[in-house]
Amino acid sequence: MGMSTYLAGFLAHWYFRNDADTASPPATIYASLLDSNAAELTSRVAVAFAAHSGGIIAATADVTFTCTTAGTATHAQLWDAAAAGNGLFPQALRKLQTLEVGQTLTVPAAQFRVNLAA
Repeated sequence: MGMSTYLAGFLAHWYFRNDADTASPPATIYASLLDSNAAELTSRVAVAFAAHSGGIIAATADVTFTCTTAGTATHAQLWDAAAAGNGLFPQALRKLQTLEVGQTLTVPAAQFRVNLAA
């Protein structure tokens, strides 16, 4: 997943300027699936991550999304809030997923990863 401009700015202030007063990391990270217009198709779900290995972190459990708006999911997005908030890591899906309202899609934990070293 590639880093959003918001997150890059946050990390630059926090790490390179030692500016912890700007903001603090969110207590929980959320994920949702988006269509090609960046509209959310699923409700946001909380995701916990394991310790990194080589700059890559993976979810600690499978991530199950529930579709709230029918459409074709083209991207996953990590968020810093359960609603509204800031996008953190948008990432194109390897395979497009056509979803109907109420349908669930589960991504295995090992496949739900963030590459911070890229």
